[in-house]
Amino acid sequence: MREDIAYTNDTGWPLEDLVLVAQPRWYPGVLRLDGAWWHTPAGEWDALEPEMREMSVRLPLPSPLRPGETLRLRVRYRLNLPALRTSLSSDLHAPRTLGYTSRQVLWSDWYLFVPPYDPRRGWQVNTPWYVGENLVYPLSDVRVALEVYNPPPDLTIVTNATDQPCADPARERLCYRMEATRGVVFVFSPYFIRLERTLGQVRIEGYFFPLESGYGQDVLDAAGQALDTYAALFGPYHRDRYVVVQTDLPDGMEYDGLSLVSYDFFDYYNERPWSLLIAITVHETAHQWWFAQVHNDPALHPWLDESLAAYSEYLFYERLGDPVAVEWWWTYRVDYYDLGDTPIDRTIYEFDAWLPYRNTVYLRGVHFWHDLRQALGDDAFFAFLRDYRQTYQGRIVTPADWAAALARHTPPDVDLRALWARYFAHPPRP
Repeated sequence: MREDIAYTNDTGWPLEDLVLVAQPRWYPGVLRLDGAWWHTPAGEWDALEPEMREMSVRLPLPSPLRPGETLRLRVRYRLNLPALRTSLSSDLHAPRTLGYTSRQVLWSDWYLFVPPYDPRRGWQVNTPWYVGENLVYPLSDVRVALEVYNPPPDLTIVTNATDQPCADPARERLCYRMEATRGVVFVFSPYFIRLERTLGQVRIEGYFFPLESGYGQDVLDAAGQALDTYAALFGPYHRDRYVVVQTDLPDGMEYDGLSLVSYDFFDYYNERPWSLLIAITVHETAHQWWFAQVHNDPALHPWLDESLAAYSEYLFYERLGDPVAVEWWWTYRVDYYDLGDTPIDRTIYEFDAWLPYRNTVYLRGVHFWHDLRQALGDDAFFAFLRDYRQTYQGRIVTPADWAAALARHTPPDVDLRALWARYFAHPPRP
């Protein structure tokens, strides 16, 4: 692969090096770096001496990159895709969202990118862990020229990016672009059945395997209802497409404009709203607001997006107007599990298994959001969420940012100290 990067220094500091996040390095033997170069003022490509680190590549620069200056880089590398694990595994290095099965290939977090820069911490590069997500994504404009040789019959290429004419067309070449995105993902399969519907100005696409495609319409119904519900509660959806893909993963996963839903949820679908297939679909849809629009560090502050996406499930069921679905959601989705009293603001690194992490950050986090709503009242609570989304759209928030938005909508006679004591080890402060 050849990757060209144009990076503008917006850190406010002169930079003596750049760091590229290299998520594929977490899978042994997957990434092979062939070289890195920088584009000189004379128009030539001069070699750099990359330093390989655990999850990144450090590129010492020939001279400091001053604030506001732009540098062009080129890297060449190869990916040897691993086999995907289709069930939850305790193997920390098991490929999660990059790899292949007998019926699909998944490219997620496959390319190198410059992470955000924090003046206190430096480059925001987090190590993967047994649970949760670790990547902090800046907004970037992405162009992809993909060459596919000897494809199987009926190959479908699914992506959140938009196809476009190639500047240098070739029979095997396909070109895509996506503006201001958290990342571009591809899913390849010769078996997909494609479904589509329109919700206002948004086109909703679904890609499902033949055996489960009969449930695809229900998934798209739920995704459309969720987009409509969340737009009314939080503010508008930010894309003109939304894509849902069935994958051979053990759980769901969110991306900017695209969600993955596990094959497993289809196997247990009861053709009713009160099912994990529908709950996970609307959960991943909520991440179009609490990930794609308002981003955060998911390794250090996973509660900021995951607990709110989980509570957004309840908001979906509440507005659905089906009391059976609401009762099912509280009884079997949340309170069926032992939630304990662990603070919800732990990092992913403080959990060594999926269930304690899920029960604390997602499900106990649901109770925090519901209690916060009761304390504020509906008018203030939803005004806070709309303000939070609008103020921080396109940005990467911290708990202090979240607390600042909350403070603007907390009535003067409301005391939240009991909530902080019940749910947080380090209560967020503006």
